[in-house]
Amino acid sequence: MFRNNNKEIVKSLAANGLKKNRNRNMVMVIAIFLATVLISFVLTAGFSFFTTMYESSQATPGPGADGALIGTRETYDKALANSQVEWADFVSKCSTTSLHNDDFAGIQTELLAPDESFYTHNYIALIQGVFPKTKTQILISDTLAQKIGIKELGTEIALQVVVLQNNEEQEQEIPFEVCGIYKNPLANISGSYEEIYTVPDFIETYNPEMPKNNNAIYVKLNNLNPFLLKSDVYGKLSELGEVTHADAIQTKNYSTFAYSLVMALPLLLFIVLIMMSGYFLIHNVFAISVTSDVRWFGMMKTIGTTKKQLKAIYMRQVRILALIGISFGALAGYVVGLLLAPEIIHMTDYYLYYKAPNLWLVLLLAILFSWLTVWISCSRTLRTAASFSSIEAARYTPRHKNKAFTVISFALSGIVFLTVCNVSFGFQVENMVDRYNQNDSRIYHTANFWTLDEPYNPITEELNTEIEKLSFVERTDVIYRAKTRPDLIEGLSQRMYESFLAEVKLDGKLKQEIEAIAEVQGKAGIVQRLPNGNIKLEISGLPAQRLEQEAKYLKILDGEINIEKFESGDYILYQDIDYLNITDQEVDTDTKIHAGDVMELSFYEDSTDTYHIKEVTVMAVIEKDDRYGTGDISYNNIVLSDTLFQSIYPNYNERIASIQIVSKAGLNQQQIEAITNLVKKEHNTQIRMDSRYEDRNYYTHQKTSIMILGFFLALILGIIGISNMVNTLITDTLARKKEVLIFQAVGMTRKQLWKALFKKNLFLCFSSAIIVLVAGCYITVAVASASMFTGFNKMLFGVSFFLLMAFMVVLCAVLATIMTRQLNKKSVVERLREIE
Repeated sequence: MFRNNNKEIVKSLAANGLKKNRNRNMVMVIAIFLATVLISFVLTAGFSFFTTMYESSQATPGPGADGALIGTRETYDKALANSQVEWADFVSKCSTTSLHNDDFAGIQTELLAPDESFYTHNYIALIQGVFPKTKTQILISDTLAQKIGIKELGTEIALQVVVLQNNEEQEQEIPFEVCGIYKNPLANISGSYEEIYTVPDFIETYNPEMPKNNNAIYVKLNNLNPFLLKSDVYGKLSELGEVTHADAIQTKNYSTFAYSLVMALPLLLFIVLIMMSGYFLIHNVFAISVTSDVRWFGMMKTIGTTKKQLKAIYMRQVRILALIGISFGALAGYVVGLLLAPEIIHMTDYYLYYKAPNLWLVLLLAILFSWLTVWISCSRTLRTAASFSSIEAARYTPRHKNKAFTVISFALSGIVFLTVCNVSFGFQVENMVDRYNQNDSRIYHTANFWTLDEPYNPITEELNTEIEKLSFVERTDVIYRAKTRPDLIEGLSQRMYESFLAEVKLDGKLKQEIEAIAEVQGKAGIVQRLPNGNIKLEISGLPAQRLEQEAKYLKILDGEINIEKFESGDYILYQDIDYLNITDQEVDTDTKIHAGDVMELSFYEDSTDTYHIKEVTVMAVIEKDDRYGTGDISYNNIVLSDTLFQSIYPNYNERIASIQIVSKAGLNQQQIEAITNLVKKEHNTQIRMDSRYEDRNYYTHQKTSIMILGFFLALILGIIGISNMVNTLITDTLARKKEVLIFQAVGMTRKQLWKALFKKNLFLCFSSAIIVLVAGCYITVAVASASMFTGFNKMLFGVSFFLLMAFMVVLCAVLATIMTRQLNKKSVVERLREIE
């Protein structure tokens, strides 16, 4: 047989095929277009929704930036001129410390003077009024306005600003006019942090001695790799800090790529599921198209066309059709996503953080996945179609579709649906409230968690006494933490004071363990050593009755918790200094402290310049297991009973770290205000307060936002899933036309045909239900475990699964009815003649 390898003939045949099969071409282009639109849209909307929610939950000062440099105006100029910086905003502190107004008690409130570009780059959107223009005008957030009762513009407010005069800090009352109110982009931390804005001229007038190197320069980097999930931010920001000679850098993105990948794994898994659903959608359409051309393949073989040429002819047509469908589909999906996603997000509390995903990233992924799907679908079917001889092709009828393919297609759609429903509609407000609160309210000192920007100002014992007197309070539990002064941190460009750290003699078993850990890690700085040979550790004292509650946030490595022993004052809890467990596998266990060890500890008391020596037994060796910072023990190295703590530190009443408030029947708004008023009387800006009531209000709003996003995603994914199921079931039924025809020829009625189709479809759906139940449960648990969600909801999963099964039954019935009518449009005789 003569074989023709002329490439021009192949091109000509491909072009003729396109001209003669316009209806088929139209169907294929539309199928590719629609599938690509769905894929591109889901990528656009999905990236938008999840990144918006994540950025909102992780918001910190300078929410639009990747981080900040601490430095001078010269540092800012160098950063702005750097090629890796997209933009930079200079923000000056107007007060050497946070504002001292009693109204701001419990909230770190900063007075800042930013450049005008800061407002645009960091989501500062006006609700009413204007941005400040003069040094007597201020812009405040909506959350702060609500807290201090400001409802009208033009309201005058006096701020207690700390200024430098002759290098000494002085509190000065300065009057301001509220010129505008903005939507707070830091609403998630508004219970502990607020920002008020004015103009840079304020500093020259009221605080000219303010250090010039203590300004924040918020920067947006333009050279981050989007595939590294922001794990490269810290490294690139550090490089920028060195080039610009910044005093320090700040960023929330400290995590490694491995950690970021683990955190993003549920989202990535979810996207893979969506893409696999899209694959089945495209595959089904091409399977029908290619198999319908099998007889044409046979005719071409009779004139000498080789298998390779047949593939080349068809793939050339496919490339042209795919180019049209994918190009327009990817762009259309991105545009639709850009139009719809902001509208949906604007209905939620996250809208300030919305940012359109990278155009090229979305287009690249959509085009790559769509073309890969087209290529795989065509290649597999073409290989089979081209392998038939001329006679086989002439008598070819479609074979049954692989049932595993159909079952997996259904299962993917079901898994995606169950996952979206569980994480969105299953969001539990009380779970979030319990996650961050032990009791009804907690008052705590900022030195619990951070270094201080002004000298330590203790929580007074009188505050606890006044709270106990409130009629709705059942009891309060006071937690103490030791603090040795002087506590000024040396060697910094700005004044900073230590958090709760206390001096202890380094001797005995404590010295043996700490030196072993430091030697393995190769750093003497793993713990703070003093010139006299002593060390500073975190030491706390708490009521024995709280130990059982605190145990929820601890991992017991050795020993056990015994409240009676702890209450006696002869026993302690111990946690080593290696918080990150870097040296656990390398340090000789004989050098470590174990439960049952008797230790003689020497605690230094600065007020009397003496040591209090106590012989105690280690009741248990512990490790922090407190992901959300809810417990009061945290990283404390030595945990004592409150009575033992008081016997060691005579001025224990100046070392109150937190007060846990237990009410008689939960706290309402009026009761929260009553406690807040008592806190204000302390005139202490280092006190913070959180409560179940306020968290409940915040997460109730969040639930509404998440449910709106969840409903929208469920709707879109439902369309994909239904299209996938309909396409698969119809394809499978059409593949069995010859079998159906034979049964009808021997007497099968339309009713019997309907029942047969219904049972067949139902069998496939119920087979997929097993995969949905097993794999869906596992995947949903993984996604729901992300920090932005509240965990797996068993009841909702069961209800969603039941509804999904009911929907499948209805869909099978509808499809059986449609296909029965479709198959019976022509008589049995006419269909038999078509086969012959």
